[in-house]
Amino acid sequence: MIKRRVLKILSVENSAADADQINDTLVKSGLQLNVNWVNTVQELRKALRTSVWDIVLSNTDVPQLKPDEVL
Repeated sequence: MIKRRVLKILSVENSAADADQINDTLVKSGLQLNVNWVNTVQELRKALRTSVWDIVLSNTDVPQLKPDEVL
């Protein structure tokens, strides 16, 4: 049996519902995920300090977090 790696995703979204929808779609594709959702500068900074992420998904409509600033 092949052991799959867990993909660590930092999700920058307006709402938990949006983050859940993305999570559900990725899970249905067969990926194993560890997703952390943030929507404030403080949460983003804490997430970046406390973990290493494989990918950051950023909504372009989060008022206080612009995608280019997130990256």
